[in-house]
Amino acid sequence: MQRARILHTDYDATRTSPAQRTPRFYFLKKDKIMNSRIMLALTGFLAAPLAFSAPQALITKTNGTGFTLPEYTRFESCEVFMNKVVVTQRFGYPDQLGFTKREVRPITLDASIRKVIETAQSEDVTKDDNFLCDAPSTTVQFSGNPEPLTLFSSGGCGSPRLDREGPASQMLKELVNQYCPVTYDFGRRP
Repeated sequence: MQRARILHTDYDATRTSPAQRTPRFYFLKKDKIMNSRIMLALTGFLAAPLAFSAPQALITKTNGTGFTLPEYTRFESCEVFMNKVVVTQRFGYPDQLGFTKREVRPITLDASIRKVIETAQSEDVTKDDNFLCDAPSTTVQFSGNPEPLTLFSSGGCGSPRLDREGPASQMLKELVNQYCPVTYDFGRRP
């Protein structure tokens, strides 16, 4: 194997002190094998985070109690994956007075859930005013392409209440509600 050889070293003349000067190395261009190996290693290094990244949740539901005293503060999230549900509950503020409980429940969803998600993407979203501020809130999102889409949001402080309506959306909401049944909704009721 032929190693890259330094043809010559040059210093950046714009730097005044020798400590600031950085050497620039010029390599022979005929070392194509070395260059291809470097490119292969660089490509692998950049692609590794994509290969080992955590899978994206199919459905995510979050609940928060809104503005309240620390001892009454609660936060809950449910993340539904193809093979598990992750339920995280926070009581108080863990950095002050509080703790977090995390539970992983194994489940099995078949591949037809992807068809339900695809159908839900095209269902209509209704918007209603919600002028409550600092109230408890719920947000339910599902994996969209390329970003998550809203199934439901209680809104508040001028943000509208959003509700995706249709049979596929209803199925997805019912699935996540099996693991996190609380939904804060101060708007329109069907």
